[in-house]
Amino acid sequence: AILSNNFNQKHFPTKLDDTDLEKKTVIARAAAAMVKGGESIFVGIGSTMLQLVRNLKHLNELTVITPSIPVAMELTNTPFRIIVLGGILDSNELDLSGPLTLNNMDYFHVNKAFLGAGGVTVESGISDYNPNGYGRHAKMSRCADTSILVAQSDKFGKDALSIEMPLSNVDTIITDDML
Repeated sequence: AILSNNFNQKHFPTKLDDTDLEKKTVIARAAAAMVKGGESIFVGIGSTMLQLVRNLKHLNELTVITPSIPVAMELTNTPFRIIVLGGILDSNELDLSGPLTLNNMDYFHVNKAFLGAGGVTVESGISDYNPNGYGRHAKMSRCADTSILVAQSDKFGKDALSIEMPLSNVDTIITDDML
């Protein structure tokens, strides 16, 4: 689906976690600095990804592909092309997952994939809390020239429920100065 830029988002609820918002914003600004106008990017789910796209709005041209409804909604009044991957809606995270999401990724190649995490360890790699999203990280990484992990330092050294992909698939890690 391609979201129309004239969509009215006035009544759209966002339920994303705003804990450590200052850290997330600093990390997101560093990630956003890696994006150039005219590129195509995958943007994952979560509150740090939402901060990332808020820091991209100064660009004139960009294609953003995402399974995140809040990310798509944040960009509705920009000149960007916004592609929302289909799938099964998780009403807690407001993201889409499942076979349809993964299959739709096969139709795209992007310059950069920005991935969040629930946990990061050397042994297990990137993990997340929702097993319904299994496979999204690895698929986004395979469809991108560059894969960038964007995560707070408190995510490192612990595993979340669903193991997503090894760290060897990540080209760049952006985190805060507490690591």
